[in-house]
Amino acid sequence: NVSSASVSEASGAVHLKLPADVEPPVYAELASTQLWDLTGCTATVQMTQAPGSSAYVHFVLLQGTSSIEFYAAKGKLVAQLGTPSATQTLVSVDYDDDLHAWWRFREKSGALLWETSSDGKTWTVLATTGLPFEIASLKIALGAGTLETMSAPAEAVFDDFGVGP
Repeated sequence: NVSSASVSEASGAVHLKLPADVEPPVYAELASTQLWDLTGCTATVQMTQAPGSSAYVHFVLLQGTSSIEFYAAKGKLVAQLGTPSATQTLVSVDYDDDLHAWWRFREKSGALLWETSSDGKTWTVLATTGLPFEIASLKIALGAGTLETMSAPAEAVFDDFGVGP
């Protein structure tokens, strides 16, 4: 039920609001219309507020119907790849709001890295794989949603999004 969720911006941060007592699924997303080239670059975002245990959030790079994704739900942070035929989980770890405050995708010498940070300066590699598909023209999306009815509204807040070397 996308129509009942909302997306807004305040002081440079993206707010994805999920209402209470609405028939699921409920989903809010902000996706780029611009295409981004991740070759030799990073895509980074700070998760400043997670929406709670009954909701999920994601930071995803899209190439057509294929995806490169950070996904947090039910106490787990997941690095995954999606193609039209399958979704592959590379790693799933216990999600820690402090340790995993920053999420970063990085391409380096033909490898794709999923990295996390507590401060946006020192990074820990969560997963690494070869390039699953061409990464020179990607859309980028931030999303939040739920597959169950929530008794209270929830909000995810992303900040400090950037793409660069």
